[in-house]
Amino acid sequence: MILRVSWLIGLCWLLAVTVPAALSLKIGAFNVRVLGPSKASKDNVMKYLAQIAVRYDILLIQEIRDNTGEAIQQLLQRIREEDHGIKVLKKYVYKEESGTDPFEREPYIVQFRASNCALKDFTLVAIHIAPLTAVSELIELKTVYEDVRRNLRTDNIIIMGDLNAACSYVPKKRWPDIDIRQNSKFWWPIGDEVDTTVNSNTDCAYDRFIIAGESMKAAVLPGSAGTFDFPAEYGLTEEKAMNVSDHYPIELSLQNCQSASSKASHRHQAMSTVMQGIQKLWKQFVGHFSRQHRVEL
Repeated sequence: MILRVSWLIGLCWLLAVTVPAALSLKIGAFNVRVLGPSKASKDNVMKYLAQIAVRYDILLIQEIRDNTGEAIQQLLQRIREEDHGIKVLKKYVYKEESGTDPFEREPYIVQFRASNCALKDFTLVAIHIAPLTAVSELIELKTVYEDVRRNLRTDNIIIMGDLNAACSYVPKKRWPDIDIRQNSKFWWPIGDEVDTTVNSNTDCAYDRFIIAGESMKAAVLPGSAGTFDFPAEYGLTEEKAMNVSDHYPIELSLQNCQSASSKASHRHQAMSTVMQGIQKLWKQFVGHFSRQHRVEL
């Protein structure tokens, strides 16, 4: 089994306010297209990755391939580390039933508490689905949802990441087989018509959010779900943008959140200390699987 580990990175923004105001918490998922030593050595590419990362309060970064862990650390060094109200309550890697192997990369589950938001507790399920088994893995996601709901006793769940849920990997004729898509309790805010790829030769909605729980759905700011067109934002040619990634980040915002500090006189970005707990899990995870499997990061 080959495992490529996804990282959930917690980020916080302090926004300038003069009176208490309703703000939002921005969540993103980004397949960065092989973050390893080679990409980490390219200063201009890492600069853009950092600029993208600090847009988000919580960001899932996928396709880290570096068994030393140095590439992600180089990215983190470009972002200041502080704690402004986002905490990790629980975290674990989804455990497949004995004798089964439905996922090439097992889902990574993190339950967060955002003390400044009306919806304080919610759970993110990070997964990068393999292209050639996209249909079977999407079908199996319903089991993951039920596992998370049972173990964490929550209905407020967002499944997110590069699901390869489009084009030839999931033909239209296969959608009726995928219960997590057909069941009305699940909301896919990024539709099939959205292109989440940078390459002008593709037009596929690979990257998605799947949202469950009435409170979770109500917390999403209307119209906030979509892609971040970083090439347009930073004036990059397609060739230069592809050096950063062949995917756009996908994003949404949770509404009815308050500023972490009403005394803030300027806007700045900060890295949350939830990384400490996640890095500890990373070490345990790699140590466990390196003894049993070939791990490709």
